[in-house]
Amino acid sequence: MTHIAVSKQAKGEAVNFLPKILAGLCAALLGFCLAFGAGVGNADGKEQKSLRAGTSYVLELEGNPSTGYRWRLNQGSSENLAIVKVEDLGYGEAKSSGKKLLGAPAPYRFRITGLSPGFAKLAFEYVQPWVGKPAKTEQHEVHVSD
Repeated sequence: MTHIAVSKQAKGEAVNFLPKILAGLCAALLGFCLAFGAGVGNADGKEQKSLRAGTSYVLELEGNPSTGYRWRLNQGSSENLAIVKVEDLGYGEAKSSGKKLLGAPAPYRFRITGLSPGFAKLAFEYVQPWVGKPAKTEQHEVHVSD
């Protein structure tokens, strides 16, 4: 059996190096998310998005068109809708391996356009229109700057 001797100094250097690697990886991941406009969750589990007035982004919510469920904006539960324009784009292409599968999940899309500076809270409901009671809800916060 072979034994490899490692000095205490070498062990200490390896342990001290690990936090530097993790910090670098975290910084790189955060930079990637910010560069590609990823939403950031807050303490309430709501998604936050920042954009400039006059620009827009497409919000995608998980859904399945074959179930009869659709996402809709709940205007009564939303706040400060005057600073954004919300366009219902409907279901997009199913995110599968390039095959069109019956019953496959697909993103339900909304285009959010910033109109004037401020904060808006958008409340969405996943409902079957003939039932009315939502199966689930999601809230998204939008910060619009000049």
